[in-house]
Amino acid sequence: MQNYAVICYQLAKIPVADRFTVAFPFPDLEEGALVVDVGGGIGSTTLRLAQRFPKLRFVIQDREPVCKLGEDVRHFFWNHFLQY
Repeated sequence: MQNYAVICYQLAKIPVADRFTVAFPFPDLEEGALVVDVGGGIGSTTLRLAQRFPKLRFVIQDREPVCKLGEDVRHFFWNHFLQY
């Protein structure tokens, strides 16, 4: 499971979030606007977007087993990749 989390996080480093910012005007959203990532998996891309746009709120929606996996690896992500 941790390998899967690492792979997803590393793939999210590819400028996918940058492609989203070109296709959708995230900088133009009001502070506190809610962005819902439907089918967002364990949240790798949404995590990048949230880091880039900290004034926005993000929700990830997916199937229950995928959400469970996301919860299981959440602490792994936070402990190994996020820097504040």
